[in-house]
Amino acid sequence: MKNSQIDFFEDWLADIGETLPDNSYYINSEKYRSFMFKNRMDPYIELLLPYQKTIDVSSYKKCMKLFRTLSKINGYKYTYKMRYVNSTYYIDYYFFT
Repeated sequence: MKNSQIDFFEDWLADIGETLPDNSYYINSEKYRSFMFKNRMDPYIELLLPYQKTIDVSSYKKCMKLFRTLSKINGYKYTYKMRYVNSTYYIDYYFFT
């Protein structure tokens, strides 16, 4: 991926996640699944194609890998927290602009 900022990334974060009072964005696997179910990922992938020809967001893990890369390119910070529910762990991400 080229090393130039992705202008629409913050809009993408706001669209897929939840905007928190401190202007950070919260994303979890449930929000990702809802976003994919509503077919809202394709327009953003189309916008990324000039930067990278192959983009795989077929799973939450792969999508968050892409988001972590885009965060680094745009100079955003991120953190994650692990949740355990019924012997299963979930990783929730927080992105700071």
